[in-house]
Amino acid sequence: FFFSSRRRHTRCLSDWSSDVCSSDLFVEGLVPVSTMADDYYRFLEQQHMLKGEHSKKIYRLGDKVTVQVVRVDMARRQVELGLTDILDKVRRQEAGRSTRSRVKSKPERDKLKSFLADNNMYLYTVNAFPYGPFKNQIVKEQVYEPDWRSEERTQYTINVAEILADVVPAGISPSIQSAPLGYKPNVTSKAVVDSYTEHVMRVAARLIDLEKRTGRTVTLALEPEPFCFLETTDETVDYFTNHLYTGKSAEMLAKFANIPVADAIGAQRRFIGTVFDICHQAVVYEDIAVSLQKLVDAGIPIFKLQEAAAMRIPNVTQKIVETLKRFANSIYLTQTVEKKDGKLNRFLNLEDAFKAWESNPGPRE
Repeated sequence: FFFSSRRRHTRCLSDWSSDVCSSDLFVEGLVPVSTMADDYYRFLEQQHMLKGEHSKKIYRLGDKVTVQVVRVDMARRQVELGLTDILDKVRRQEAGRSTRSRVKSKPERDKLKSFLADNNMYLYTVNAFPYGPFKNQIVKEQVYEPDWRSEERTQYTINVAEILADVVPAGISPSIQSAPLGYKPNVTSKAVVDSYTEHVMRVAARLIDLEKRTGRTVTLALEPEPFCFLETTDETVDYFTNHLYTGKSAEMLAKFANIPVADAIGAQRRFIGTVFDICHQAVVYEDIAVSLQKLVDAGIPIFKLQEAAAMRIPNVTQKIVETLKRFANSIYLTQTVEKKDGKLNRFLNLEDAFKAWESNPGPRE
């Protein structure tokens, strides 16, 4: 192996909360309607349902829902829950508002600069891969949302660039680490890939404009990761070569940035590159030195090198599987690749690899 919420039933509804009961753990809790902040929900008593006024989304008695624990009131012996899909949406909106507020507020940026200076620190990079909260809650594949087809991702990245250009010290050319375009199962057509490219070019145009206005060069670094559209180094080279670094994309960038096509061709490589995460590429069984050389040979800049580590299990046994179970069921993905009979088998999570082992144990790495 190389590896790096639960469903509940809605039991009763009211105009201020829904009572949710776990079918497997025999735990119940309340979902206050006040936490359903993506819309205004009306309680329709006769139909036994809550209905969003704008979205028309409906939650009925008996519906299966995915929830997260929001708060535990020990005195009242009450568990407050939140609907995961709504919480994720609201948190992403809050992340967007946070960057927008700092872009618009010079005092906020000055406060950040003062904090960094007072603590003898400076910014040289920002991890803008996660959009919204990344701790203390189930993240899993939601970490890739919103993907690079969305206005949310595009504007969020532009806002981060504007903030970086203002707060980094002179002489620093900061990078923005971002998602590998999208979660691979969501890439269903060429149109999806074309949309990725258009949005990346729009950000590149803003980075060009930012450099003209501020003199600061801020770069965008896409980070390949298992199970994403950009996963292997070969896939990354293919996308950059046949989509990003093409004449068509250069013409698009020239139009967005109002610059000559010849200048756009150079700007593509100056402003758009990669993050090379050693862990991610090791998980997919790449030779790190070979992969780095492929990027160099393709003329793809590596704006950020992450010396992260993956766990390698050269000989899987039942005892080792039992030991590894402590790493399973994490709030994050634990992408795992199994090498068996000379073939690589990919698993989104470690527990999926355990199931494969249990159904057919035998020699594997």
